[in-house]
Amino acid sequence: MAGRASVEFYVGLALKAPNEREKGKVIEEAFVIRTFRNGLGVFVSKLGIEGLVMFKREIHFDADNYTITVPTSSANGAENAVISVFDKVKVSIEVEKDKNA
Repeated sequence: MAGRASVEFYVGLALKAPNEREKGKVIEEAFVIRTFRNGLGVFVSKLGIEGLVMFKREIHFDADNYTITVPTSSANGAENAVISVFDKVKVSIEVEKDKNA
């Protein structure tokens, strides 16, 4: 059975080819598996990979409830987005070449 590293390697290769042709990103549904002070840990079940989503802007982290609150940037005064563990989110996936490899 293939190990986690080899699965991520081959999924990365499969994602890299379409990204080079279309110069775009792959958008997939993911589940939040962990919350951090500055981001989220997500699992993309369709591809069998997990990764980190880091936020550059200020977010509010609630460690007791395992949630983060992200301020929306819309002009219509919409509520802030509250994301917690096991929520379904859409993520943009792109392949980035490791500088050390």
